[in-house]
Amino acid sequence: MLTVSDISFLSKKTKLTKERTHLLFEEKEDGDLVLEQLGSKRLTRKELLELSFPLFIKLLINKEAKTINQKYKNYIADFFGVFYPRIMMAERIKTKIPRKHNEENAQYFFTLASFFAEDMAAQMSAMQIQKVLKYTMDSFVEFKGKDYVAAISDSYEYVEKIKKKWMN
Repeated sequence: MLTVSDISFLSKKTKLTKERTHLLFEEKEDGDLVLEQLGSKRLTRKELLELSFPLFIKLLINKEAKTINQKYKNYIADFFGVFYPRIMMAERIKTKIPRKHNEENAQYFFTLASFFAEDMAAQMSAMQIQKVLKYTMDSFVEFKGKDYVAAISDSYEYVEKIKKKWMN
């Protein structure tokens, strides 16, 4: 769901009216194509900090993760956009590994490991973290396939770049 700030930003960047911008983003595929194009444009930290996190991360994944195929960028940015705000709002992080593999849990744990590694290290032993990461990658293999796992693994370094360059 786009915020008023998101619509204003996108309208300005696409040179469309706010109404047309809103209509364009009603179709996910159309919105993803626009964000892919905007990822190649000049973006400033100031303007990005006004955006909702899902739009912020989607733009930056498109901008920074140049070696990752677009379908993987969209998948990764979409789940970061869901789970990062949930983790930020949570009173405590989930650290218990479920018995069964589950794509949603894998997305949660990958987001946690990507953006909140220090929190994980403070609450879990190295062995627990290793088990969480193995569960995460095994779940992605089961539900998305090895091609997605490779792209997701590659995205970790881009998240580090995004955190240093855009989130500090």
